[in-house]
Amino acid sequence: MAHNASPRPFGVKVLVGLLLLGSAIELTSAGGLVTVLLGGVSLIRLPTVATLLGLPVPPLVFAVVYVVTAVGLLRLERWAWVLAMLIVGVHMTFDLLRYFAVGDRPYAAMLLNVVVVFYLNQREVQRAFGQGTARSGSLERPVQGLA
Repeated sequence: MAHNASPRPFGVKVLVGLLLLGSAIELTSAGGLVTVLLGGVSLIRLPTVATLLGLPVPPLVFAVVYVVTAVGLLRLERWAWVLAMLIVGVHMTFDLLRYFAVGDRPYAAMLLNVVVVFYLNQREVQRAFGQGTARSGSLERPVQGLA
């Protein structure tokens, strides 16, 4: 059940779309690299989480986690907000590993992850997920002197 009756922020809908896209990539690539082609020119190479981990974890596991997170975000569930932050954190970690260890330059993915973290931490977004409401009022009140 949603914690707040406020309308779902547009950015949350965008994140849901990105998670569903990530789920489709995990499923269609079967743990390999997906190359998006336009006119025969490779524009983007999207490594899946299964590929990056190098573990025998089926891509289906990651696809299910993405879909569950997307559904939770649509319902404005707090646990989905936390799970989305964890997913982004994992992606940021592997982007940094790709940058420093492999020599890839995943600048677009890095920028997207930073934007998502900043977006999810905005006061309005946190309020939509029912967090930060208790302390937001205290931040706006002036500090009282000691009695």
